[in-house]
Amino acid sequence: MINGAKTQQEIYLVKESQKITDSVFLKILPYLKAGVSEKEIADIINAMLLSSGAEETAFETIVGFGAGSCEPHHVPRADFLLKENDIILLDFGAKRNGYCSDMSRTLAIGETSEKFLNAYRHVLKAQETAIKKLKAGIVGKDGDSIARNYLKKQNLDKFFTHGLGHSIGKAVHEPPNLNQKEEGIIPVNALCTVEPGVYFEGEFGVRIEDIVLFKETSVENLTKTDKKLIILQ
Repeated sequence: MINGAKTQQEIYLVKESQKITDSVFLKILPYLKAGVSEKEIADIINAMLLSSGAEETAFETIVGFGAGSCEPHHVPRADFLLKENDIILLDFGAKRNGYCSDMSRTLAIGETSEKFLNAYRHVLKAQETAIKKLKAGIVGKDGDSIARNYLKKQNLDKFFTHGLGHSIGKAVHEPPNLNQKEEGIIPVNALCTVEPGVYFEGEFGVRIEDIVLFKETSVENLTKTDKKLIILQ
């Protein structure tokens, strides 16, 4: 690996790891019922990752219900129970053959507010805008600015409290990054997450995260899980 560039074998292994993560997302949905705890869902996700072919989880699985979803690195709690009309944030990944995957999705159960729907719509658009414009050769901070500038136009940038993404491979967080301080260039065949998010303290958060492969004139999205908002009933 040179300057974040991955070999074709490494790219293949991350794709295989992400396939496991994609499959587990669909499997976990039936378990998201009112009364289940964050910790229970995290434990189920972890077990599903292992039973689906992962050697281990890529990192500590994040499950946030309601106000827990507004903490980007929320630790799942046994006493945080899912309630009707809650927001749900899931962030997890598999590690297979030594290579990691990483994905976030935000969904809801029951009725949702216009504030949440608006936030979700704009976070998704920020991600789509970034994915459309990112390409190899971009400076990391300039890549971050694509999504951040979109959210600024929506008066949401102050709620975007972390970088747009990070490289991924044998470790879940590798350089170079997509954030406001990154002066490094993202090379051809880098694998990076693209994960804009907005967080309203004490209310809810929205994050949508995919892995992309940097090419000369574009990026390829390796994450296949749909991003259309899911509202559970």
